[in-house]
Amino acid sequence: MSCEPLISAIIGGGLAGLFTFGGVRLAEKYNRNRKAEDEKRVIAGLLHSLHDEIEAVNLQYRERMGKQIEALKKGEPLLSFFPRRTRLFHSV
Repeated sequence: MSCEPLISAIIGGGLAGLFTFGGVRLAEKYNRNRKAEDEKRVIAGLLHSLHDEIEAVNLQYRERMGKQIEALKKGEPLLSFFPRRTRLFHSV
């Protein structure tokens, strides 16, 4: 009986395992890079959203209080207040 088929199977299996391992490592590296890029996009989106919300609150403040403050005469007290709780962040 010849050992040639057994040796061929061992060599073929070894090469298949080697290339499979290499492919898995390459896919893992690609996925790691893609995950890092996705996280950067999520963080940038969150920061942009926060910026927009703060800008909306600032505009509301300027519309409501800014005009009143500008209309005050020197030494005249501000007799109104800006509520801390508004419906800007509540879902409808």
